[in-house]
Amino acid sequence: MLLTKREAALALGICETTLDKMRKAKGTAGLPEGPPFLMLGCRAVRYPRAGIEAWIADQVAANQQARKKIGRPRKVEGRAAA
Repeated sequence: MLLTKREAALALGICETTLDKMRKAKGTAGLPEGPPFLMLGCRAVRYPRAGIEAWIADQVAANQQARKKIGRPRKVEGRAAA
């Protein structure tokens, strides 16, 4: 099933403008690479539902990996170390 830009943004919990920026930036300009999309004609952009679900799973996994690398702060004398 293909989703419109509005439907995809709603499913991701982001605004359509952010989704546009992610699509156009392709992982540059400080934005993550967005979910996969299809161009239908010269203007119509559609997002496969399966692609959005896979993208979310990838983002969750990357976030968990980043947290593992950072770890928890160590406690020093009852306080968290800086």
